[in-house]
Amino acid sequence: MKRGKGGELQSGRIPYLARGTSTQAKMQKVYLLDYVAGNVRSLVNAIEKVGYTVEWIKSPEDVEKADLLHLAYFYTNEEGLTIPFQKLILPGVGHFGHCMTQFSLAGYLPAIRKHIESGKPFMAICVGLQVLFEGSSENPAVPGLGLIKGHLDRFDDSSKSVPHIGWNSANTSDKQVYGLRPSSKYYYVHAYKVPYKQGELESQGWTIATARYGDEEFVGAVAKDNILATQFHPEKSGVAGLRVIKAFLDGTKKSGAVAGLKAVEEGLTRRVIACLDVRTNDQGDLVVTKGDQYDVREKTAGGNVRNLGKPVEMARKYYEQGADEVTFLNITSFRDCPLADLPMLEILRKTSETVFVPLTIGGGIRDTTDTDGTKVSALEIATMYFKSGADKVSIGSDAVIAAEEYYANGRKLFGNTAIEQISGAYGNQAVVVSVDPKRVYTSNVAETKHNTVETKFPGPNGERACWYACTIKGGRETRDMDVVELVQAVEAMGAGEILLNCIDKDGTNSGFDLELIDQVKNAVSIPVIASSGAGNPGHFEEVFSKTRTDAALGAGMFHRGEYTVKQVKEFLAEKGLMVRQFEITAYMAVQGIGPFFWMPLCSVFGRRPIFIVTLLIFTLSNIGLLLCQSFTVLLVLRILQSFGTAALTATCAAVIGDISTSKERNTFIGTFGGILMFTFISPVIGAVLTYYLGFRSIFWLLLAFGATVLILVILILPETLRSIAGNGTIRLSRIQQPLINVVSSSKDTPYNPDSNEAIAPFRVLTMKCFMEPFQCLLQKEVLITAFFGSVVFAICSTVIAMTSLMFEVNYPIRYYCLGLLFLPAGAGSVLSFFSIGYLIDRDFRVTQEHYRTMHRLEKDIPLDYKTLPDFPIERARLRNMWWITLIFIAATACYGYSFAFNPQSMALPLVLQFLITSSATAMLLINGILIADLYKGTGSVTTAVNFMRFMVGAVMVGTIEPAFNKLGFGITFLILAMGILALAPIMLVQWFFGKPWKAKRISTWPRQRLVRLPDIRRSVSNMRLPGFGGAVSGVKESIGKKWQRS
Repeated sequence: MKRGKGGELQSGRIPYLARGTSTQAKMQKVYLLDYVAGNVRSLVNAIEKVGYTVEWIKSPEDVEKADLLHLAYFYTNEEGLTIPFQKLILPGVGHFGHCMTQFSLAGYLPAIRKHIESGKPFMAICVGLQVLFEGSSENPAVPGLGLIKGHLDRFDDSSKSVPHIGWNSANTSDKQVYGLRPSSKYYYVHAYKVPYKQGELESQGWTIATARYGDEEFVGAVAKDNILATQFHPEKSGVAGLRVIKAFLDGTKKSGAVAGLKAVEEGLTRRVIACLDVRTNDQGDLVVTKGDQYDVREKTAGGNVRNLGKPVEMARKYYEQGADEVTFLNITSFRDCPLADLPMLEILRKTSETVFVPLTIGGGIRDTTDTDGTKVSALEIATMYFKSGADKVSIGSDAVIAAEEYYANGRKLFGNTAIEQISGAYGNQAVVVSVDPKRVYTSNVAETKHNTVETKFPGPNGERACWYACTIKGGRETRDMDVVELVQAVEAMGAGEILLNCIDKDGTNSGFDLELIDQVKNAVSIPVIASSGAGNPGHFEEVFSKTRTDAALGAGMFHRGEYTVKQVKEFLAEKGLMVRQFEITAYMAVQGIGPFFWMPLCSVFGRRPIFIVTLLIFTLSNIGLLLCQSFTVLLVLRILQSFGTAALTATCAAVIGDISTSKERNTFIGTFGGILMFTFISPVIGAVLTYYLGFRSIFWLLLAFGATVLILVILILPETLRSIAGNGTIRLSRIQQPLINVVSSSKDTPYNPDSNEAIAPFRVLTMKCFMEPFQCLLQKEVLITAFFGSVVFAICSTVIAMTSLMFEVNYPIRYYCLGLLFLPAGAGSVLSFFSIGYLIDRDFRVTQEHYRTMHRLEKDIPLDYKTLPDFPIERARLRNMWWITLIFIAATACYGYSFAFNPQSMALPLVLQFLITSSATAMLLINGILIADLYKGTGSVTTAVNFMRFMVGAVMVGTIEPAFNKLGFGITFLILAMGILALAPIMLVQWFFGKPWKAKRISTWPRQRLVRLPDIRRSVSNMRLPGFGGAVSGVKESIGKKWQRS
């Protein structure tokens, strides 16, 4: 394996799916430099999550020895030397001066330089990016490594909060940046930044990703050759961050996904934080609780501590719902436990294994004495929390005491407070001060020394002013200090964020105290988190719209299940507020709804105009996708593209129904349905095009294809709708004729109005036209068959949609090899199409011959089985469904577990994927042909079936990932298999009751739609067949007296 130009791995062979086995992948080492950098546990968990293990670098000699410890991969540097493919990551917690000082004192600087200059992969995070530059105004006297020219300066806090804390973008104009996507948001926490000046760093050969905070644009990430450095924390950026880490560790610099586009919205998002109050209950168990104005005991007899759930499970649930941060408030502080064995440490360790967003812990962070008499500083306690997985620590009562001493000493700092010690070591962004104020009303503002506000909520005696008194000991003791004094003091000490509670609002579900929030925001420049009082999503929208708060926190409304974090964020997005977005399944929904718009038009104005209009929309959408530079525009155009093509499937089916006879229609519809299943191969084509030519090459291919089909339709496709074209004898207008006919026809042969030639009628578009697709779903046999097929389609779509995720999580797959994982699915669908087509035709022939024998009909007598009430079309189609369904159920049930069954091989999951798609293809083909048999009107029934399939598919694909996160792959797919098993009797119902249902439905048809004996006589007489009398006699007996009404 060699490294080519640009740092990509190259080989003389086709790119492999995985180097070695999954076990080997987990043995691939990543070397992590340990310089007491705060929360590195989350980084370790993230690295292990993507399939690697960590080995610590604890001395400069370890950097040198790393080359001898693991020789699984090699690459060739620019000098042509083959060297070990070792990966070194520099964690990024702390501040510039502390980081560089630690490196210098430990002697790491020469070893790091040597590692980077040798061409070995090197990743730096947050302050790790900063030290690559020449220096920072945070510590002007301390030089950086100087690998990149430039200096850092502080964000301007005149119009925004500093530090910059929250979720922001990382936009790049180059496709060769590790896994970065414009639609994703990443977690930043820093006060100093590298200002972005267009072209400056690019001229040095660096690829740059940028972000914007207020009116300042800064560097979010840099990449060059073997180096990747991010200002954001990928290990705390959820799935988006894990993607970046995996891309770096896999050596997949060329992501080629959707780079080159601007983000959906640039800037900092509104943070929604889930808070969990944790304490021991009366039985000694750690539980999540919630207070009513800080009282956590039930009002009923006994007064037990409210138990709302287990901390680790609830934290993971909120992460899966989209919480931007999770906060633990340890409200009892576990005073009697040895400090090294705090229960909260274990909670943090477990939580950080599955929650990849920032974790804050509060409670007990102060100078204390351990149970063995050892004096332990607040800094040491904070360090234990950081090493266990916390990103920030929250200080409460001790902050009030420290602020009182600060003012008593004339606003002088001595560096001995917990806030100063922790922020000095880890940076002020690591310290949150939790404030517990309550209202104190006053009738005379001049009589109080405290900072007051004029309130809209008068006091008990009609007071129109109040101040907010700070409390300690969980609100039980009030101090003579107002909230403004406290927050200004802790900001001076080095706090990076304020968690602003309100005792008066706690547990009331009446909304945040906006007056308190405004007062605090006007007093400090650091970020403020609004807390206490949230009872519904509207309260979050209110606090973000009416105050300048940086984040908002909820607790009880989430714990009680009244609302989810996802619902809150969706509500905020609807109100126009920017939040971290979720993945959407709009494309599938549009594909399902689109035909209901187009097909009524198709039934009135004809097939040809709809073909031309929809293909034109598709073609123009692809042109727009090639040119757009905004992700929002790309999303809109992608939905428009789906809307344009949504009717093509149903329109094609309608054309087949127009031009084919009953005998030909089965073969044509089956062939058409089989071709549609070939789309399973498209991910392979897309991955190859994206890797070698960039993602826009996909749109070039689609543009060429769409334009070609559009030209062919205009040139050669005539109108086929029977109500317009009849059987081909009706005179068509020039628009309804193919262009080649118009050009070749004689211009000097005008239309003669006195001739007997039929003219295409004019039809009116009515609401009935739009309701026609729904009418077929009112037929119970059509409905149950379509629903069963929709669930099969949805499960198969889920397997395809989640293939990348499932294999990436379990195997070290490179980005450009992901498309190859879809080959078994494509092969299964193609093989199934050809094999099941033969079986379908054979079963129909056998059933037809049996029917003819029973009714003594000659072979050449034409039969319209759609109108024969006793023709067993259901059994003809479903004869092979039982064993195909069993294969589908068994393969689906085993699919999720197959990833853990043999972690050394991907063979079993790929084989099961083949079985799932092949059996699903067969079931869907049988399902589709049967529905076409049951209902007259191919276009309408195809529209209705597509609608149901895409709606069920969109719901399942959109909800399956949270199920994976909650239950795991194995249980989730087992549940899906059991769902199909539970629905399988639907096909038995169709088998036994389909024929009588059909007969009852046919009996209600108008006379002209019935198969009548005179029609059969004329047909047989015209063919001059022998034995006509016996054939007619048999038909008479089979049809019965009801059919003699005419």
